[in-house]
Amino acid sequence: MGLAKRSKKSNPETLIVVGVVLLTALALINAVNIARLGGVLNQKIAEAKEASRPAKIVMDILLADCDSCFDIEQVVSQVKSANVELTEEDRLSPGDQEFEKLSSDLGIKRYPTVVLLGEIDRLSLSGFEKRGDALVYTEQKPPYVEEGRIKGLVDVIVLEDPSCEKCPNMSTVVASLKQQGVAVNSERVLDYRSADARKLIEQTGLGIVPAALISREVGEYPFWQQTGIPASGDYYILEANAPAVNITTGSIFGRVDITFITDSSCTDCYDVSLHRRALANLGVVLWDEATVDVSEAGELIEKYNITAVPTYILTGDLAPYERFRQVWSTVGTVESDGTYVFRNMQVLGNVKYVNPQVG
Repeated sequence: MGLAKRSKKSNPETLIVVGVVLLTALALINAVNIARLGGVLNQKIAEAKEASRPAKIVMDILLADCDSCFDIEQVVSQVKSANVELTEEDRLSPGDQEFEKLSSDLGIKRYPTVVLLGEIDRLSLSGFEKRGDALVYTEQKPPYVEEGRIKGLVDVIVLEDPSCEKCPNMSTVVASLKQQGVAVNSERVLDYRSADARKLIEQTGLGIVPAALISREVGEYPFWQQTGIPASGDYYILEANAPAVNITTGSIFGRVDITFITDSSCTDCYDVSLHRRALANLGVVLWDEATVDVSEAGELIEKYNITAVPTYILTGDLAPYERFRQVWSTVGTVESDGTYVFRNMQVLGNVKYVNPQVG
């Protein structure tokens, strides 16, 4: 009789040992991971603290012998408002040993300016340029001192004919320059017949007045190059639009007279004087004005075959008014004697006008 086969059973003690080993291993793995994570977090925290730490900076402010020059204090405020710790701040004047040394070492030629030393790689400031171990401010607006002289102080001289009351007022040029941030050093207005004005006319070859002579220092301002205004000698020349005076002949060109033709019996006809604004928008300056009723305008109506009133006629020199000449063919005619007659009532929209009754 053979022996019976015995079944194998798990030993409870063995299972407990295995479980303990596994738990211990997991605990060790977690401990290692937690230690590693803690190390990474500590490193990140340290890096964040370092990144937020103010940069230790030495600031040297290089001044200029120029009361009207660029205000460097706005740059100083920009630096101080950044995340910096100023360990030293010095103001240096031309002739100071340190002023001259920094200028030489860093190639500085424009003043006033600011030089930053120290932990400059931690800074990001607009207008500064890195030169060696320093940051130098290089975006000064004129006026500033460069090459031993003040640049960007602008002189304006207006030449005019005081008797030409309707010629453009070129003195407004100064206000426009100031609005653009230009530092106007001086402004003068001269009668073009004066001795001083004649010298300037000869130097510049100026042909008409009014005109503004603007010193070349205005070229230091970036916006000026976009104007396309020509220069002659020491000045840029800004000539007035018509009406103006021909310096050689002394005569006024661009003088235009207007005659309004109305019909007093048509009380609800459109207001012909509204054309003044339209003409002004086209650059036309009206000199003398007259208003004539159809009862007194028979000769004009017949001569120019006027078939609708209210209307107007223009006489004089309209050649200088380019915008006007570009549109006139769509609204009126030019007669053989050079008179301009408004005829196209349709461009006015729904307005009332009448055929003139003369007699």
